[in-house]
Amino acid sequence: MKQILILLIALIALGVNNANAQKWQSKTMAYATSGDDTATNSDQILMVERLGSYGYYVNIDLAVTKVSGTVAGTAYIEVSNDGVNWDTVNNATNIDLFAVQTITDATATYRWVLGVLPGQYVRVNYNTTGTQVSAPVATVYYRREN
Repeated sequence: MKQILILLIALIALGVNNANAQKWQSKTMAYATSGDDTATNSDQILMVERLGSYGYYVNIDLAVTKVSGTVAGTAYIEVSNDGVNWDTVNNATNIDLFAVQTITDATATYRWVLGVLPGQYVRVNYNTTGTQVSAPVATVYYRREN
C-alpha cells in the first residue's frame, strides 16, 4: 500500500511538472528596413524581434540562400532593452561560443543557442562582402524561463 501511495504521488508530481513546462515558440524575424530581404555585394541586413519582456531562453537560426556570386561575410546577434541601443551577445552575456558566424559560399543554416537573454529585443546583424547576392531569413525560437 505504501509503495502504491508513493508511486501515485510521484505520478501526480510528474504531471504537475509537465503542465508547468514552457513550450518553445518561433517567429520569423522582421527585416529592420521593409523590403530589405536580399543582400547584394557588400551589404548589411538587420532582422529584429521584440520578445516583449525579459527572461526568455532564445535560439536563433539564420537560413542563407545563395542567389548568385560568391557569398561571404559574417553574422552576429545583438540584444537591446529599448530597441535603440544595441550590444553584441558576447559583450552582453559573456557568451563567446559562436558569437560571430562566418558566412560561406553556399546555401546554409547558422545557429546560435543563447540561453536567457538580458533584453527585450534581439536582432541578427548580417553583413556580406564581395560580389554576391544572398537571401537571409532568421527565425527566433524562444520560451519563458521557468
